[in-house]
Formats: sequence, structure tokens, C-alpha cells
Amino acid sequence: MKKVINGKMYNTDTAESIAYFDNDRYSNDYYFTCARLYRKKTGEFFVHDERGWYSQDYIGYENYYQTDFDPKQPIYPLTEDEAKRLVASQCDGDKYQSLFGTVEE
Repeated sequence: MKKVINGKMYNTDTAESIAYFDNDRYSNDYYFTCARLYRKKTGEFFVHDERGWYSQDYIGYENYYQTDFDPKQPIYPLTEDEAKRLVASQCDGDKYQSLFGTVEE
């Protein structure tokens, strides 16, 4: 999927998919919710959000980048700090460190 937001191109085909989050439902379930975190070649982050027809489920990650889901624009740019908070809340420490470097204990 390609989307131009604020004069910048966000393309899920050319960006690196670095994390995936879902609500443990099948993708054909009307209440399915998932998001994939991408990193562009420029280092910018964005989320591509997908939801089933009736889904209003929150699985936690929305609070880190978007509170109002817009099915016409399922791509949301993130700052690096937002991406770090999202990964820290949804992934384990090894995944976080593989993406953002070693963290002090």
C-alpha cells in the first residue's frame, strides 16, 4: 500500500517490516485488528493498521500513535520515540534492543 501524507510517501512494499501486533483473531474475523510497524529507508517509522468490518477492539498499540482509526488512511507516521514506546509495550526486550540498540539494565 502506498500513501502520501504531509508530502511524504509511505510504501509498505519498499519499507522494512520490523514488528507485527494483533488481537489473536483470524484475519477473516469481523473483529480482527492488527498493525505492522515499518521503517523506511530514510529511517522514518510508520504503522499500517488493518481492522475487520466491525472491529473497535483496542489491543494497546493505538495509544502510542493514533486514537481515532480512519479506514481511509490506515497508515500513520510515527516519531522515533513513538516507535520505541510502541515496541517497548508490545515486544520483548530482545526485539527492542535488536531494533534500537542496547539498553542499560
